[in-house]
Amino acid sequence: NHDLRHDPCMCTDDLSACAQVNANISDLDYFYMPDVNWHREHPDLNLEVVGLDLNHYMDMWNDKASPGFSDCRWTQCKDGCLRRSERRAREALDHLQR
Repeated sequence: NHDLRHDPCMCTDDLSACAQVNANISDLDYFYMPDVNWHREHPDLNLEVVGLDLNHYMDMWNDKASPGFSDCRWTQCKDGCLRRSERRAREALDHLQR
């Protein structure tokens, strides 16, 4: 997600600083995304919505690329961003296996 270049979310573990995280399902001014990795079941629709932060694999369409969120180079915290994107991707895959 190229918006993360300027989002404090990549430079902190405080998810309340993330521009795209909004846990208030009633707040219709923003879309609902309570965490960087999450799911919500809607049994009345026979639907489960899943959100996973897999930015760590953003460049994997290129068979010459290695995992790593290349947009971290544009952040204020390149090394921290790389660590967070890797950890969040690992957590996303763990979340998916639950």
